Amino acid sequence: MEKLKSTRIPLEEATGKVLYNMTNDYMFHIVLQRSEEALKGLIAALLHIRKSNIKTVEIKNPLKLGETIDAKTGVLDVLVEMNNNETIDLEMQVEDEGNWEPRSIYYLSRVFTGLKHGEDFGDAKPAYFIGFLDFPLFPEHQELYGVYRLKNIKDGHEYSDKFTMGIVELNNTGLATEEDKKYGIDKWVRMFKADTWEEMKMLAQENREIDEAVKALYGANTDESILRLCRKSDEEIMGDINRRKRLKELESENKKIKQENKKIKQEHEKIKQEHEKIKREHEKVKQEHEKVKQEHEKVIQEQEKVKQEHEKVIQEQEKVKQENKQLKQDNETLKKQLELLQSDVIEIKALLKGNNQ
Repeated sequence: MEKLKSTRIPLEEATGKVLYNMTNDYMFHIVLQRSEEALKGLIAALLHIRKSNIKTVEIKNPLKLGETIDAKTGVLDVLVEMNNNETIDLEMQVEDEGNWEPRSIYYLSRVFTGLKHGEDFGDAKPAYFIGFLDFPLFPEHQELYGVYRLKNIKDGHEYSDKFTMGIVELNNTGLATEEDKKYGIDKWVRMFKADTWEEMKMLAQENREIDEAVKALYGANTDESILRLCRKSDEEIMGDINRRKRLKELESENKKIKQENKKIKQEHEKIKQEHEKIKREHEKVKQEHEKVKQEHEKVIQEQEKVKQEHEKVIQEQEKVKQENKQLKQDNETLKKQLELLQSDVIEIKALLKGNNQ
């Protein structure tokens, strides 16, 4: 492990805000790389073992101080080989990228599949992947420290203890169990999140390994070459956050446009259906109009026929009227003739009566 650089003022006199705490992934790696005691203490707490059981720890991916690191390449995790027999991958993750479950499974699988060609599967070393998350992994099932292994889903029987996933949720110290407190996991988390040197020193008094971690952290916070790379890491993360935020905004806008487009299509389809309906109604009205027209023409024809019948009746009436007039004239003539005949009859009766006498 590396020796600490001298600091400008002693840690005991340090006050105020911590420039970069352990939630900065570059600082996280540097501190654990610089302090073997802190690394052993942290691993012992996470694996629930005695620190004395950890004989050796070796970081397999050490950082070269001053060398620029791209935080997006995934090399800022701390890959540790413990006792030459177990592999532990530690990673600090501040941003919720929405893919932690598959990502962590991939990382754990990558750690476990460390066998070389020709080696027996029975020689596979136990593998641990432990993520320190600054966001809730499962909002409906939050805890401070959760451990996951392959188990039978029916009865919980463990399939193997060589494949272990650990999740530390940095914002859940209030959910620490008695077991978490027994191994000091809650203290480590508070140290990771502490943002003042006063709080750091207070936590350091309670735990010797945390004290070593705070010393390494303080030394790193006074090293400009380290601070430069911490800033770069934060800037890359912030840039990534902004890009993801903009992407979400664009996706939201795109979704909104799609919804509006769908709505327009639905309205267009509705208008089209209304148009078809109006077209059918128009055709129906047209047919009704044609029918009315035909009926109107029929009525006109009937009216013409009635008119003709009426004229015929008038003509008949006129004829009857003339015939009645003629009959009247004939009646008058017959009446006069009858009167003359009656007069003649009277005269003949008178003559006959005179002859008889």
